[in-house]
Amino acid sequence: MDLITTHTNADFDALASMIAARKLYPNAKLVLPGSQERAVREFMSLSEDLVKIEYEKDVSLDDIDRLIIVETRFAKRIGRMEQLVGKKGVEIHIYDHHPRTEYNIKADRDVFKRVGATTTILTELIKKRRIKITPLEATIMALGIYEDTGSLTFPTTTKADIDMVSFLFSQGADLNLVSSYLRREFTDEELRLLAELIKSTEIHIINGVNVAIAASTSDDYVEDLSLLAYKLEEVENYNVIFVMVQSKDKIQFIARSRLPFVNVAKICDIFDGGGHPSAAGAIIKGLSLTEAKKRLINYLRRRIRPRIKANDLVSAKYIEVGLDDVISETKKKMLELNTEYAIVRDGRRVIGLITIKDLDKAITRGFGHSRIKGYMSSSIFPIKSNTPIYTIQKIMYEKDVGCLPVFKGKRLLGLITRSDLMRALHGRLFQEVEKQPPSFGRQGTPVNLAPQIKRAFPKKIVELLKLIGKIADEKGFRAFAVGGFVRDLLLSVENFDIDIVIEADAIEFARRLAKEVGGDYIYHKRFGTATVTMPTFKIDLAMTRTEVYERPAALPTVKFGPIENDLFRRDFTINAMAFRLNKEDFGELLDPFDGRGDLKEKRIRILHDLSFVDDPTRIFRAVRFEQRLNFEIEPHTESLIKKAVGLRMIDRTQKQRVREEIIAILSEEEPLKGVERLSDLNELRFIHKNLRLKRSIVRLFDSTDEVLSWYSRADLKRKRLLDRWLIYFMAMLNGLSLNEIQKICDDFVFKKSDTSRIVSYKRKSNRLLSLLSKKAKLKPSQIYRWLCDLSYEVLLMLTAKSKSQTARRRIMAFLTRYINVKLSVHGDDFKEAGIKPGPHFKELMQKTLYAKIDNKIKSKEQELCYAMNLRRR
Repeated sequence: MDLITTHTNADFDALASMIAARKLYPNAKLVLPGSQERAVREFMSLSEDLVKIEYEKDVSLDDIDRLIIVETRFAKRIGRMEQLVGKKGVEIHIYDHHPRTEYNIKADRDVFKRVGATTTILTELIKKRRIKITPLEATIMALGIYEDTGSLTFPTTTKADIDMVSFLFSQGADLNLVSSYLRREFTDEELRLLAELIKSTEIHIINGVNVAIAASTSDDYVEDLSLLAYKLEEVENYNVIFVMVQSKDKIQFIARSRLPFVNVAKICDIFDGGGHPSAAGAIIKGLSLTEAKKRLINYLRRRIRPRIKANDLVSAKYIEVGLDDVISETKKKMLELNTEYAIVRDGRRVIGLITIKDLDKAITRGFGHSRIKGYMSSSIFPIKSNTPIYTIQKIMYEKDVGCLPVFKGKRLLGLITRSDLMRALHGRLFQEVEKQPPSFGRQGTPVNLAPQIKRAFPKKIVELLKLIGKIADEKGFRAFAVGGFVRDLLLSVENFDIDIVIEADAIEFARRLAKEVGGDYIYHKRFGTATVTMPTFKIDLAMTRTEVYERPAALPTVKFGPIENDLFRRDFTINAMAFRLNKEDFGELLDPFDGRGDLKEKRIRILHDLSFVDDPTRIFRAVRFEQRLNFEIEPHTESLIKKAVGLRMIDRTQKQRVREEIIAILSEEEPLKGVERLSDLNELRFIHKNLRLKRSIVRLFDSTDEVLSWYSRADLKRKRLLDRWLIYFMAMLNGLSLNEIQKICDDFVFKKSDTSRIVSYKRKSNRLLSLLSKKAKLKPSQIYRWLCDLSYEVLLMLTAKSKSQTARRRIMAFLTRYINVKLSVHGDDFKEAGIKPGPHFKELMQKTLYAKIDNKIKSKEQELCYAMNLRRR
């Protein structure tokens, strides 16, 4: 009898390889050893009857003639089936994409191919032999290939993997089912562990290579640690990462590498593990986490040797000039030699660099006659000839420079540019090809918004957008309109808040744009942003950026990056769209995350699973956009929100940032909808542990709506703009005590004026409403004295809270009549009447005002007469 098996803790590639192997060995029995990854168990629970797989504890090994092993070559990894290895009369066949080692099982037939998944090897044989497969089998096999190749994105992916996925698709593979299992939600425990791993990650620079090591502990064995390691690698963008998790007496060890000279399979050998050069793992016994990390680092120091160094990259042509050389003459020399760079020397010393772009700027401004020394960059970062390539990459990124001089001793060897670095890292991407067509939408059709832009915006704005593209063309870089401006264009919602990003210096660009349109500009050098203001509107400009979160909920580190990175750093797919402004492709839509599709389906979708871990304030923004646009947060995004809330990620966020998001939600047209959603997601507790959205609070919000509606319609002489959010915030906090409210104001660092109004309402509201609700007749002046020191926001909140129509009428009378009463007499009038200045001035004027409010006096003469009578008393 034939028996097909795989390794313990089987993943989808192992399962799929077994299914595929049975097509080659149709009479074989499929037997799973030990446990399986959680996702595989879930799949098996639904399809066990269809795929007919047995478990080792239920199988007799007595009558086995041939053992077929897939996805491993190690005897210790196949459970009870290890008893058959070396047994007389049992033939061994192996199919595996892991490289052979001396420790492997000796097989009668050993099929190996350097591909991304073992399933690919077996699928090729199935295709070659024209064996028929069902859509379910095709789906499982596709699932295996997609999992082990990271959906065809891992560096181990080959053309064969892609070809076999295409073949399986033609056989009926359901990619929706594949996606549902590969993109499964993290459990609360996995999210907790992932947050701990992110927090614990240490960066070690080993022989010029950045190596990330993340370590943590867990009470139990972590089944899908490889998935967490992949997510950590993906989100933090590490080239080399090692993940260690200790549970009881074992350490799970996962290793990932994108660098060809860091072979993690060999590194795992020191812990008796194995795998691929780019992905491997081991179970470490007998060592503590500290000891395991120490052994790993010592080994890496001996073995990591970057193959490419600075002297291998030097290629840029350059000329040498002196401080007093003329700009226009220098440009001629550079054009003659077809170079973009010039080294500036002072005698023998290299003291600066200048590029042909720098010279062009000077000539454009009429300074072609000037000397080099006024325009060169003295910020140079010389490197040695043996500097490793990844140290060069780090310097260029952190110092934001595009060119580095290379020295051997004191001798200048030449320059390394960004282009040199990119060719070395990704050489095949720089092969000459024909010009590519413009970007396409998700359905394969080019999407250009130019006609829509022309219809949606006034001619002046359209011309302005084209002017921005023209300036960008002149400067030789790309410019884009982005974010909510693009979203609202597609929704046909009027929005003249123009956000522009450019792949260059935004401040310099703003200076030029302001000059062209006759506007003003302000800039923030620290953030690389600027705003150009014109009489009727403004434009916000920023450099395209990439963000790195050093730890969960931290503010990101921002660096220059291409437009693709800029869009990826945004919060939701509907806000991660842009359209081009350069003349050649003006209006062309960039929509890498299908935000347009989400607009059509009216859903809020996050860009990646750790988005709320990176920035928990996005939880509040998700709610705000959902309620404003009348969309729905899609289920996976909502589950990620709930997990981030469960992990209390918002507690790690600066309170001021949370405060601004609360204000934004309460500033919406219908704030109650946002607050109700926050309550559904259990987020109100992050404002205060005792904050609940009770029915009384909901009724108070409704009452507040009515009062604000009255205020907007009322004919008031002294109507002023309100801080509407503040009124709703007082309503939301109404059920808390004064001390609790004071703590919220302190913790969230509300402005002094806001805190004063919030606390004033809480301190005075009950007493004032009690006084104002009395049926006894009250003089208008008495109402005035009680209310005159309160802000409009507090007055309207009192009106909303009051259940007494009497109290409401009195507050409204104060706002419509009493608050507007002013005396016609002044201090000079009193002086002329013989009243000497002094403290009694204020008292006289106050009592006279009260009399006027009570309608006892009307004219200026009556006011003066009344004051004189008061003085005589």
